[in-house]
Amino acid sequence: MTRRLVLALDSATESCTAALLAVAADEGGVGEPLEVVAARREEALVARGGGILLPLVQEILLEAGASQVDVAAVVAGEGPGTFTGVRVAVATARAVSLALGVPIYGRSTLSALAALVLGEAGASERAAWPVVVPMVDARRGQVFAAVYARRGSVWAEVGDLLAVAPEELMPAVNAVLARREVGEGRRGGSETVLLTGTPALLGRVVDPYGTAQRRARAVDAIGLVRGQGWLEGGKAVWEGLVDAVAGWGGWGTPRPGRAGSPELVRPIYVRAPDADIHITKMKDPWA
Repeated sequence: MTRRLVLALDSATESCTAALLAVAADEGGVGEPLEVVAARREEALVARGGGILLPLVQEILLEAGASQVDVAAVVAGEGPGTFTGVRVAVATARAVSLALGVPIYGRSTLSALAALVLGEAGASERAAWPVVVPMVDARRGQVFAAVYARRGSVWAEVGDLLAVAPEELMPAVNAVLARREVGEGRRGGSETVLLTGTPALLGRVVDPYGTAQRRARAVDAIGLVRGQGWLEGGKAVWEGLVDAVAGWGGWGTPRPGRAGSPELVRPIYVRAPDADIHITKMKDPWA
């Protein structure tokens, strides 16, 4: 029997990851760990440059004893992160989707980080985390971060993505929480905030409110699939992957505008790339 696998790709950070996962319908409730990693590879982006991901895909297919026809769907990490890395993952994933005639879904790299932490945690830990804030290195002395607040049994992204200095992250998070429509009488500044990212980034965050907990975790393409059921925006993608693996999608060549079509997967940059800033300064040094 042909195995139906999901290919996940992310290269938004300095470490590129590619993974093959087998998924099954969620019969045990939202967020149940019904995704099995068939193969995974990780390599530094600088090791092979922009052509890094396709060789990794070939390697994990070989490791899993699979071939291209076993891939039922693709998930791409859309960023934010390094400008080149984000483009590499999105372009590669879209090309694979078109070549194989399978659906592709995009999830933010920050959502993958949040999903990993929530998926790996126990029920008591999740209950203690009303707010989860994943972060990645944004360079220029900043981090990119997202704020996920618990809404019922899932966590929903609130506010815009942040690009701030690590020392300014907690005030920025509290400002987002203060602006949201709060329920149950909660207000920004009083809720426990779980920060997750690399140890180096976590160590630079200052918590003047005493509300932060920290969980070290690196970005991994596995999180584009595993644990996405815990995120409000990830449930629909996860269900689409299950349908694709089960053969319910009726996919041939992806049709424009349809959920799962390549043009709907786009890079998330948050701010202008460094090159644009340099060009602007060259044109107008006083800008």
